[in-house]
Amino acid sequence: MKLLRHELHKILSTKIIYVFFAAALAINVFVMFISSAFALDFPIEAYSKIYSDMENMTSQQALDFLDEKLVILNVYDYKRTKEMFLGMGNDSAVNITPEQYGLTQEQVDKYGDIAENDDTQFYINVFSDKQFLTGIYEEIQLTNDYDAYADEIISKAQQMTGISIFAPKDGFSRRNIEKTIADYQALKGNIGTEFGASKGVEFATNSPYTDIIILIICFYVAVTCVMQEKETGMTNLVKATKKGYLHTAFSKLGAVFLIIVPCILLLYGTNFIYASAYFSMGDLSRPIQSVSGFLASTAQISVLEYFILFFISKIAVAFAVTVLIMLLCNKIGNGGIVFAVIALAVAVETVMFYTIPASSFLHIFKYINIMCFLNGYHMFSQYINVNVFMYPVALVTCFAVVMAVLLILFATLYIKSHCAPMKHRTHRITAIVSKIGENISRKSPTPGCNVFSHELFKLTIVYKTVLVFVLVIIAVPFVYSAFAPSFDKVDMYKQGYMSVLEGVMTEEKEQYIAKENEIVFELSEKYMQAMMEQNTQEVERLKRLMAENVIDIEREFAFSHVLATAEHIRTDSELEFVFDSGYAKLFDVKTDDGIMALAIAACVIALMCPAFACEYESGMQTLLNSTKHRRRANTTKLAVCIIGFMLMFFGIYVANFVSVASVYGMPMMDTAAKSMLMFADIPKFIPIWGVVLILYLIRLSGFIAVIFATRFFAIKFKSTVKALVIMMAVVCLPLMFFIIDVPYSEWFILNPLLLGTPIFA
Repeated sequence: MKLLRHELHKILSTKIIYVFFAAALAINVFVMFISSAFALDFPIEAYSKIYSDMENMTSQQALDFLDEKLVILNVYDYKRTKEMFLGMGNDSAVNITPEQYGLTQEQVDKYGDIAENDDTQFYINVFSDKQFLTGIYEEIQLTNDYDAYADEIISKAQQMTGISIFAPKDGFSRRNIEKTIADYQALKGNIGTEFGASKGVEFATNSPYTDIIILIICFYVAVTCVMQEKETGMTNLVKATKKGYLHTAFSKLGAVFLIIVPCILLLYGTNFIYASAYFSMGDLSRPIQSVSGFLASTAQISVLEYFILFFISKIAVAFAVTVLIMLLCNKIGNGGIVFAVIALAVAVETVMFYTIPASSFLHIFKYINIMCFLNGYHMFSQYINVNVFMYPVALVTCFAVVMAVLLILFATLYIKSHCAPMKHRTHRITAIVSKIGENISRKSPTPGCNVFSHELFKLTIVYKTVLVFVLVIIAVPFVYSAFAPSFDKVDMYKQGYMSVLEGVMTEEKEQYIAKENEIVFELSEKYMQAMMEQNTQEVERLKRLMAENVIDIEREFAFSHVLATAEHIRTDSELEFVFDSGYAKLFDVKTDDGIMALAIAACVIALMCPAFACEYESGMQTLLNSTKHRRRANTTKLAVCIIGFMLMFFGIYVANFVSVASVYGMPMMDTAAKSMLMFADIPKFIPIWGVVLILYLIRLSGFIAVIFATRFFAIKFKSTVKALVIMMAVVCLPLMFFIIDVPYSEWFILNPLLLGTPIFA
């Protein structure tokens, strides 16, 4: 117990960890508020009010209540429309009847006064309330008749057994269908679904931003627990003591577990309190299938039991990840490289989880996946069977088995690595790189005196940055060729129009636009009018004309863009038509830019935190301060880092520009950028190439700011680990929020600079 207390004290003894935990909690609350305010279909106050009004109602009472509310809205709509027509003196008001609004005269008489005089009846407004209340009505109606839902699934599954591709009885598909029928058959008549607020349960437990924060906490706790002793050189002293091996290893595992558990309870506890306050959780003893998002689940558990299993799964996954990071810290011994490895692993797991289709033969990599397990909500809310040697196994069962195996495996390997005697072992790649470095140093004209060469050697050889550059050079062409932008039908139409219109506006181009407008839009309008008038002959004639002129939605969309551009160009005779699809692709605020920025930022942070902190951790800074080169060494190191980064930056973003230009082309780059609608507010003297240059300079300035921030925190805290964690929170976390589409996240901290495109949006 004394060793356990010592390990806990070691992790919790610094002020920065409390600042870090407080910041994590504050960020979680802030993002939760942003998500509830802007990501929901309707205002959060509307959900709060409707669930409060229906509290303690049965399913049938709730349906009757909503039905009455919808009738009142229809009465209000009917009376308002009729009064409007009468006020205009329109005789057609006589033809407006209650039946047209799905009402009876008795309902109009009963609810007329309420509809006209009670302003408190609306949750949002008369226009939005219908959609809002109808959505909740359908949710309750669906969960209220669970047996009918199960019968529908069973019926579809039975129909699939007659299809030839599902016929072989020894195949996964057939066994999966049979298991589906058996699982839902077992629930029929045994699930007494009850009405309860669904939105609160879903909102509290489906929080990917909280999962990202938990991963960062796991990294910080694990690296602090292991690397702190390595950085100070205390590892050998600890192992020399009586309880320095097995007892210390178990104490470290116990300490990180005791820190991870309250962190998860605090973060998700905050989510639960917020969701409960605004949405309500309903009766926690009701079956989980009573929650609309969990209708497909076959787990015979209550909402409360789901919450318990949810927390257990979160703790198990977080602890397994933490132990894995501790193992990597023991094996690698470099916080920056560990960060890079974990970042790469999380990126790969995330891509597999979100991109592999559920029907793919690779679906096992989608579901037996750390990000899937950490999500929790997805795992419990869906009915998913995993193909294990051609047999369907429930995802929750797979999770329990896999997590048990991983926890035992990671813990065993960590204990083994901790208890192994200290050995100095040089990897083959490291030896080759070091050999090259020695040859370079030997050929230097003034060995030991050239500060620039010395700092360049440390950054490229000692910290193996040269390997990263080589990997980037190899990987970038493959990445951009694999994810090259596609030239769709709208772009094809735009290119066709701009081949005719390119350049300044002329009388001939005005005539062309007017003629095309008649073909594209007036034909469509006449066709719709003929359809309404039921003029069959005219409908057929217009249909033939539209087919001859290839009128489709893509052409209409492309020509709408041409019309808007023409309207803009008419404001200034010097503006010109430009095919702008390629430029739009470059300047669009999209997830791809966030992923690219996150990858570059992670590389910069992982490589430069150790480079800036190394002298302080080893105590060499004290010796360096006594030399005449102390200031020059610090400035030179910063310059080498910036120059090295700029080479990587230009290599990556030149490839980005080339990949877009090869698909769309970049025409008329000397033309004023103001000619394009998206740059309408930019001064006319700036050409298109100038705006493109500004975009990349903004991104470059953002990454240079990352380098300066990395240097500041590494020197301030004299620790690679602390600098890594702070930079993860300041730079990587906002980019992750942008990637998962948190509202307004493109404006968080350095995101406007690192992405560049929000500034032009």
